[in-house]
Amino acid sequence: MAATERAPRQLSSSSCTVVKLDGQPYVLYRQGVTCAWAKDWARRLAASHGRAKPGGWSCTSGAKYRGNAWCERGQKHFGWDDGS
Repeated sequence: MAATERAPRQLSSSSCTVVKLDGQPYVLYRQGVTCAWAKDWARRLAASHGRAKPGGWSCTSGAKYRGNAWCERGQKHFGWDDGS
């Protein structure tokens, strides 16, 4: 792999795998951030429909931050989806 290519994301496999947003459970992904931090920001992003983002992070969503989203900053990542 060339040095300029991005390495595949290796996400944390821990007991922190679910976040509830509007009462619905979603699969939570994270790397390089704590479980509490990732859940807190997932809730903030979902509630604000993407208007409140962590400073310096790049975030994207195909569902207006309701069903899924992904944010990254360097080697740190977090996101959620409905698992389907």
